[in-house]
Amino acid sequence: MINIIRDLFPKKERFLGVSKNKRRYDLPLDNNAGNKFIKMLIALMTILLMLSLSGAFALSEIANRWSSGLEGKATIEIPAKDLNGVLLTPEDIQKQAADIKILLEDNKIIKEASILKDSDIIELVRPWLGDTIDPQTTTLPSMISLSFHKQAKENINHQALEMAIKKIAPQARLDTHKNWLSDILKLTRTLRFSAYIIILVISLTTIIAIAGAVRTRLSAYKEELELLHLVGADDNYISKQLQRHTIILTLQGSLLGLIIGGALLLIINQLLSTQDLSLLPDFTLSRTQKSIIALLPVFIGLISMQTARFTVLRTLSQMP
Repeated sequence: MINIIRDLFPKKERFLGVSKNKRRYDLPLDNNAGNKFIKMLIALMTILLMLSLSGAFALSEIANRWSSGLEGKATIEIPAKDLNGVLLTPEDIQKQAADIKILLEDNKIIKEASILKDSDIIELVRPWLGDTIDPQTTTLPSMISLSFHKQAKENINHQALEMAIKKIAPQARLDTHKNWLSDILKLTRTLRFSAYIIILVISLTTIIAIAGAVRTRLSAYKEELELLHLVGADDNYISKQLQRHTIILTLQGSLLGLIIGGALLLIINQLLSTQDLSLLPDFTLSRTQKSIIALLPVFIGLISMQTARFTVLRTLSQMP
């Protein structure tokens, strides 16, 4: 691959065609009116790739955070009303919570159990009820967060545990988060898969666009190509010129797209940071993910180089 790139850029013209003498082509490629269109098209494709790839990375991170954050954990809710609908006093609820905590601490499969504070419960229900809750006038339910030992995960009998809890507080509920977490993870994985499909479609569209642009230029310079063949230029010689020109346009367009896409990602991140997204875990792209996004121009440049070479050689082989 390195040898191919060196062949495309001789010593005098190796730095994207910049040298003491202006880059020279045997075909009038620099004067083609479609150069700006190709640059803008590649820039747009780069922006779309950046957004799609960032979205896929973000969805993966969210799914991992949700899964790791709730795996091996459960929540016990003690409603403020009993099974007959009678409102309990805060003291009764606190006593039930304390008794259940003692029960859990005596259970060998339970690693840790803690009763949530009223402020934590208010924070949990704030997305639905807003800031109108007054703990002085409102009887709040009690919640207990518990985690299981890793080695005991396979031997947990949730039904037996819930029955033991209900002996203390009949209205209590044990939530293992399994059902709703499974649905959310399925949705997240579906969205992530859709993002990867979009990335594939954008990549194929870019290849088709580059191939079409190269084929159009070959058709426009048919007479010049025949003349080059007459003076002894072979297909590889012509192919290298078109490859070099295409990769330069592609790198220029993709770098422009990288700058614009980076600015858009910063704006989106700023907008999200001002929103109250309590259900979403905090996440940032890792260094590896940022590096992959930053290397998109190189990836697009390699694709354009191979696409241009294949298209040129195939088209020239079909010419008389």
